[in-house]
Amino acid sequence: MRKSLAHFCFLLILMSSCSKDKIPLSKQSFYYWKTVFTLSENEQKVINSNNIEKLYVRFFDLDVVNGKIEPVGKIMFNTDPKTEVIPVVFITNAVFKNPGLEVEDLADKTLNLIEKISNYQDLSYNEIQLDCDWSESTRDLYFEFLSLIKQKSVKKLSATIRLHQVKYPEKTGVPPVDYGVLMYYNMGKIGADQVNSIYDRATALKYTPSLASYTLPLKTALPIFRWGVQLRNGQVVSLIPKINKEEVSFLNEISDTRFEVLKDTHYKNYYFKKKDVIKFEQVSYADLELIIKDINTYNPKATQEVIWYDLDEENFKTYENENLF
Repeated sequence: MRKSLAHFCFLLILMSSCSKDKIPLSKQSFYYWKTVFTLSENEQKVINSNNIEKLYVRFFDLDVVNGKIEPVGKIMFNTDPKTEVIPVVFITNAVFKNPGLEVEDLADKTLNLIEKISNYQDLSYNEIQLDCDWSESTRDLYFEFLSLIKQKSVKKLSATIRLHQVKYPEKTGVPPVDYGVLMYYNMGKIGADQVNSIYDRATALKYTPSLASYTLPLKTALPIFRWGVQLRNGQVVSLIPKINKEEVSFLNEISDTRFEVLKDTHYKNYYFKKKDVIKFEQVSYADLELIIKDINTYNPKATQEVIWYDLDEENFKTYENENLF
């Protein structure tokens, strides 16, 4: 891991100089997306070595459970963050389709739970971020919710923005927040085809030019995670996070990204049948460099703070053997 850590630190430094318009990445942050906040020694070293001053920490999800809107997966802190923490709440679109929704009541309960978690950990915060892939049908209720959160909390408010929301603001609207975070990943359908569902440049470039006219100030979230798509007879069986093909012994290489299962196997709570195929998806260093170049072509201010998704030493391994390091 020491080698992996050094490579990842160098990645962050080098990325700050790859902008087409010579605008450095003056701020770099991380998302933290687990239910227990614990930092390994290597994760803390990455934070310290790269002067990371801010973590966007998922506090809980809001989802519909048995017909009622409930908080799910509330975070527990086992480690002191030692950095500024931005509470993030992920909200499913189903919440704003729920017939029992009372928007002001939901805003009050959301703020109360954020405050309760923060007080328990003795955290102070100056900003809240909400993560919801809203639709045309839920836009008005979601935007009302955002306005109430802003009004009642009297704090800076940010919201995640998907590429389709950047391209079609007349349909999806522009959320009433201080700034947005452009989620530059998860662009395609998870499937058996050759397209990388985490990042595909051809897909991205259908939307990226719209960044030039988008009216909301933006930061950018970039992917450093990886996963494996388990396929059986051409159909998706499961999505396996953080699987590393170098660490799996029961596979036969078909191509750079596809491996066939040699025998029936249980691995990390997943079952693989002989002849299953695992399609490995990740974003290379070269891809990250190109993403920043493409974004800077249309909106260089959007990369003045990059938020890496997500803080996990397993994700650093993706860049261990890159030739560009």
